[in-house]
Amino acid sequence: MRKMHDSGAISAAPNTHCYTGVINSCAYCLDDELEKKDALKIALATYKESERTSEHGRPNHVTYATMLAALNNLLDPSPERTAAMGSIFKRCCITGQVDSMVLRRLETSLSPSELQEVLCTEDLVTPEGEIKRGALPVDWQSNLRLRSTGSLKASLDGIAA
Repeated sequence: MRKMHDSGAISAAPNTHCYTGVINSCAYCLDDELEKKDALKIALATYKESERTSEHGRPNHVTYATMLAALNNLLDPSPERTAAMGSIFKRCCITGQVDSMVLRRLETSLSPSELQEVLCTEDLVTPEGEIKRGALPVDWQSNLRLRSTGSLKASLDGIAA
């Protein structure tokens, strides 16, 4: 879509929703190992393009959560999968897009020790493998749009309770 837009063949440019939709489609290609391998390549390439292409829309919290789902579904549990999820999460933190959906993806994908590794501390993870939402750095959430129902902090506090 980006190439077609850049060449003038179509006027609509890809945006964050388009990139996230492609990644989501890849995340649920689970039929066989070859399909999963190809889907992972496409998801990674799409994610990288969305990171580079700021004029068409940057990744948001949904993009990051979807990329975490793709890594979880398309890679077997391994140190490489944990490292890849850590890399995506680190970028999510840097861009201030950590929300409850991102945190749930991590909690359901990683063991407590893997969570500690990804979060770079054991202080943010309970022994049961739950992330202590109230203890997260504020800047990890700095670029989230507040929902009409109230602040993000109130939403995260409600989930942590």
